[in-house]
Amino acid sequence: MARFLRDELIANVSLTESDISEFFTQFSRIEQAHNASLQQPVQIEQIADTTYIIRFDGKGYRVDEREDLLRHFREAKKIERIVLVVETPESLHSNRSRGRAIEMRIDTEQPSNCYLTVTADDQEWTAANFTTLHELLEKNKNRHHWLRGGITHFTLQLIAVTACLLLSVWAAGKLAPRLSIESPFVFGFIFAFLILSNLWTFLASLIKKKLEGAFPSIKFVRPSHKGPQWILQGLIWLVLGALLSQFGGFFLDILATLVNKSA
Repeated sequence: MARFLRDELIANVSLTESDISEFFTQFSRIEQAHNASLQQPVQIEQIADTTYIIRFDGKGYRVDEREDLLRHFREAKKIERIVLVVETPESLHSNRSRGRAIEMRIDTEQPSNCYLTVTADDQEWTAANFTTLHELLEKNKNRHHWLRGGITHFTLQLIAVTACLLLSVWAAGKLAPRLSIESPFVFGFIFAFLILSNLWTFLASLIKKKLEGAFPSIKFVRPSHKGPQWILQGLIWLVLGALLSQFGGFFLDILATLVNKSA
């Protein structure tokens, strides 16, 4: 890398067509400002060039015009990746150990591989451009991490474990009179708990996948493609609401029934 580097991972961002256009404008401004600042005679190695790449529906395109990028953005069935790069030949040929380079990668297929990198031999240029692009990304932050984060998974796990425990006690009470073995209640409880816990293990991975699909870390927002995801989000909110509202009363009833029987 060049002498100075600023970078960050990009997460929990939703970008609309106007946001993509704004980033296009900003990268173009950076290129133009850099080239305008070059002293005569200008060396080819110092001239910056901007690359815009969009990958969608299993195909990748390198475009030069804003309208080409936005047209692909609107018409694609599924946008996989958008990459914006402004770089000098000096940076390109030296594997970014010299010269100036900025790269922003937004990848819905590999959210962990989304990043913003700014590197140059000029500290002020590096810091200024990183701050500008960072602020644009911050402006488009979403709150999806709340439903994909540890608190949600812990809450679901707590509800599931409690449910498995209480349902196992209830099932054991139903099975015990029908079993002609020693300690029928204990056997029924262990049997039911094993069945329910293994069922939850399968459901947990399915629920996690659905949550990440409905509330992704990286999302391209397009009005013509909102329907299916909004329906899935609505269903998830409905299920979560029903679980939280019914959880307490339902299992208190089970506990009350068990206590009354034991009394």
